[in-house]
Amino acid sequence: MHCSRLLPVIALLAMSVPAFALQAPPKAEGAAAKDAKPKKDKTQPVTEEEIATAKRRTERLFGPDEPLEFTLAADFKQVFRSRDTLNVKMHKATITVKDSSGNPVTIPVEIAPRGHFRLRNDVCNFPPIRLIFPKSGLKGTPFAGQDALKLGTHCQQRDKEYHEYPVREHATYEILNMFTEASFRSRLATVTYVPVGDEKDQITRIGLLIEDEGDMSKRNAARVQTVRGGTFADMDPAQTALISVFAYFVGNTDFSVWSLHNVRLLATADGRYVPVPYDFDWSGVVFARYAKPAPQLGIKTVQDRLFRGPCLTPADLAPVFAKFTAQRAAIKELYARLPLDSDYRKQVNDYYDEFYETIGDQRRVRREFIDSCVKAA
Repeated sequence: MHCSRLLPVIALLAMSVPAFALQAPPKAEGAAAKDAKPKKDKTQPVTEEEIATAKRRTERLFGPDEPLEFTLAADFKQVFRSRDTLNVKMHKATITVKDSSGNPVTIPVEIAPRGHFRLRNDVCNFPPIRLIFPKSGLKGTPFAGQDALKLGTHCQQRDKEYHEYPVREHATYEILNMFTEASFRSRLATVTYVPVGDEKDQITRIGLLIEDEGDMSKRNAARVQTVRGGTFADMDPAQTALISVFAYFVGNTDFSVWSLHNVRLLATADGRYVPVPYDFDWSGVVFARYAKPAPQLGIKTVQDRLFRGPCLTPADLAPVFAKFTAQRAAIKELYARLPLDSDYRKQVNDYYDEFYETIGDQRRVRREFIDSCVKAA
């Protein structure tokens, strides 16, 4: 695993993505900033009220450990017929979920298939879904205050291994949550899909709800930025080192800070840019059968780990490795309590054991992390 084999990737990024000089995010200054009423602009500092509201919404929906049960009814044949990411067509649907009193509430929503690779018919016959909620009628339900959410689905209707992928991906989000608040929250859901007109064909599968990016950013007192072209040097060093080692830990190479591919960029009031990764279905630890690494990376399968982070010293890496070591037992316990196949559970524990063996050997650390670092984002 050497830097030389990553050069084609860097070259491609340099040609396809223009370099921008990242401007520092605004800083709140003194009482004037506290008393001012900022315009609704992504460049404005986040208010205490916004932070509190985002935390309440996230805790309401993503705080509980148990899967959220709800029914989603729609004409799924019609919904999945349109898979154009550039011309997204919304479709009417309903969600039925219990409110805080245990009474069922039916909510009119709009849905559309989402994603890129998983929108291909030959990959997913039941692709991921975007849920759009109404402005009213949500009070007392777990979805109160939500505008839109991502719902990860089972992808393939009749393949039991695929049915477990949302649980496997959920585990990766849970692990990143152990290390940093600057990460998306997720929650498993037991979803009964009811095809309108063919109600007898309803199915129940495990799904995955992902926190809204606005709530994730606001509870971190930050705004999402969309400017591309930032390098590792522009990013918060601690977060960048952490998510880079995390990506190696779960075997994820499907991301780029430079092009914001599967990365959201947060701008904080104290002038930092904080990268937050998401979408881990292509990581080695999920073992999705459709996942294949980019040929430019020089690895054969997504299970082959490759460090794609910045060049760090042993002193930089030591505190990051210590965090992973401290959470080793908690990570193992996470997989023990999730509804997962026993063979997969053993496989994933072996996969993580390899990581811990690597970070415990200085020669392997140098080979895997230091000699193979990426010179650009």
